Amino acid sequence: VGPVVDALAAHGLSLVPVSGEYIKKGGAPFHLLQEHQCKLVINLRLTDLDGDPMSHFVAWDGDCIHDRPYLSKVNNTYDRTNAEKSKLAFGKLFKKTEFKSWQITTVYRLCQ
Repeated sequence: VGPVVDALAAHGLSLVPVSGEYIKKGGAPFHLLQEHQCKLVINLRLTDLDGDPMSHFVAWDGDCIHDRPYLSKVNNTYDRTNAEKSKLAFGKLFKKTEFKSWQITTVYRLCQ
């Protein structure tokens, strides 16, 4: 996150760690998707098909999970209803044909 912090600061923005609000019993995906209007940056650990881990960031605005050039629009009546369905909303971006696994490791709030 280091170089990103400097770039954001130049624009009057900062990232505040808020993982404890979301990474808890019931699963981070479920708790994140309960937000309907937010500016969150989510750090994930992706494991590729060879078993190699990598760090990856996406954004969540309460409507879509942004992973340029892709996004996953969250369905209010399906994706937000339980932990398994919430995982599927993220899983659309990290398909089993491309990744062995994914895990949310840190959540940041984008603040002015």
